[in-house]
Amino acid sequence: MTATKPSVVVRAKNEEEAIELALAGLRAQTIGTEIILVDSGSTDRTVEIARPYCDEIVSITAEAFSYGGSLNLGVQRCAGEIVFALSAHCAPPSPNWVEQSLEAYTDDQVAGTFGYGTGPDGTMLSSATKFTLADLSAGPTWGFTNQGSSWRRRVWERFPFNEQLVACEDKEWMWRVLAAGFCIVADPRLIVEGRHRRRAGTRALYQRVHREHLVLSELLDYPRLTAPTLLRRWWSDFPDPSSYPNWQRRLSPMRSVELLGEFTGDLAGSHRRGDQTRAISSWQAAPGPTTGLVA
Repeated sequence: MTATKPSVVVRAKNEEEAIELALAGLRAQTIGTEIILVDSGSTDRTVEIARPYCDEIVSITAEAFSYGGSLNLGVQRCAGEIVFALSAHCAPPSPNWVEQSLEAYTDDQVAGTFGYGTGPDGTMLSSATKFTLADLSAGPTWGFTNQGSSWRRRVWERFPFNEQLVACEDKEWMWRVLAAGFCIVADPRLIVEGRHRRRAGTRALYQRVHREHLVLSELLDYPRLTAPTLLRRWWSDFPDPSSYPNWQRRLSPMRSVELLGEFTGDLAGSHRRGDQTRAISSWQAAPGPTTGLVA
């Protein structure tokens, strides 16, 4: 399908405890990959551990980092026609992760792939499924995550990642790509474990969720989390199964800070709407053209 082997961009900062698992998992894939590490000022052994696994290591300062900027810089160094992103604190779910992702690219309208278990309407996915702009009406904040994803380099050349956003560069990229008439494939086989969000502690978790919802609420027109809704969800919304009784789950500090971060982020983002929002969310009002890769 491609003339070159796929490339993987791994973003890292102070990930000495996890990065070897991520990179070893990439080297164990059934299809060989080019690995480009973008390190944003690690002060631990991250770069030392990563060097034997990587084809190239790109170093930037912590002050120069942005989610979209580090990805764009990494892709510029890649040779592959299909580029993957994998967070340094994650690992491929299986040795077939790359191979299974590449299956989607037999369709020229597919711009990218990522691992997910449900569609925008909450329906469980049992296999790789294509989604278009129209599907997002059921769940506008659903979608693409660069925790573990892939995309066509040709599409990225038209739509590089937004380097100004403090979060959600992946979803914002997806909105623009879908508005141009492409589709995205979500595949439950490609899900990359993401419990690192909670491992960093309550403060970091709150800040992360707040940033995400600040961006989402600023750029998208969707019902933000109000105080009554916040209380109702805290009391009764338990989307994931658990052996713990509900009263214990209500006392979970992690769950509480996630809800609080969503509430304060939605509020802050909605206050920043206006001229800054411009046409970023215009895809919500009108479908994009049905152009393909050859257009």
